Amino acid sequence: EDQIGTPPNVGLDAVRGFFERSFGMPFTTELTGPVLVTGDHAAFHFTIRVPLGEDTMVVRVIDQIRVDAGGRIAELRAVVD
Repeated sequence: EDQIGTPPNVGLDAVRGFFERSFGMPFTTELTGPVLVTGDHAAFHFTIRVPLGEDTMVVRVIDQIRVDAGGRIAELRAVVD
């Protein structure tokens, strides 16, 4: 769920489509806190900056990730300000 409360992107095609839409505009990201890991879960805080002409949109995000036995992302939930 990116962001939490929206329908999840399920399957490779849906996830690929989500990231292709996200990368359709320039942006930068910055890790702004530690990566916390417990078992098969991880969480991290980062900031996204999107240039909008002379202004910049700033979005703060905490991603919560669960990985499967093969180390692949099984679930990702984004908490967005």
